[in-house]
Amino acid sequence: MTDIVKAGNKSDSNYREIIISSAADVANLPTLTPNVNGEIAGPGSVAYTQDLTHTYLLGPDGVWREV
Repeated sequence: MTDIVKAGNKSDSNYREIIISSAADVANLPTLTPNVNGEIAGPGSVAYTQDLTHTYLLGPDGVWREV
């Protein structure tokens, strides 16, 4: 399960902060190109688990990486 916590900022309307239930949810996150739901995320977007044990950053290459 994922929930968008923040959508957009001053410099990028595609910036997202997303809370995820588990590390497995990363595979279903939006990237630089629209997914099947039409969702998109810009470079620098972040995703994290509720307990912050896993945090991911979307790179300019469209790949989510754990940081």
